Amino acid sequence: MNRSHLADIIQAIESGQLDLHLVLVKEVIDKREDKITREWLRTLTLGNIVVFKDEVRPNYLRGAQALVERVSGTTVTVSLLNPAGRYRPGEHIKTPASLIEPL
Repeated sequence: MNRSHLADIIQAIESGQLDLHLVLVKEVIDKREDKITREWLRTLTLGNIVVFKDEVRPNYLRGAQALVERVSGTTVTVSLLNPAGRYRPGEHIKTPASLIEPL
């Protein structure tokens, strides 16, 4: 898809042209995000370095780098590489895989 098509879709949503279909559009987006997360989890291995996304809460974890210690379903246990807020380096954090990404 080129940028022009994407811009058309975004404009249609913003202008209300797709109001009757927003639930379907959201469901399709959610399913696609789930698939991407599952595919990424299959490639994730212990020792990978990841970074917390901007969507993470608390905010001080945004951009924090961590080492993958365990993967269980869609939950990943990581240990921080540097201090972040109340967390010290090496401290373990369990997080949904959707809130981290490869470095």
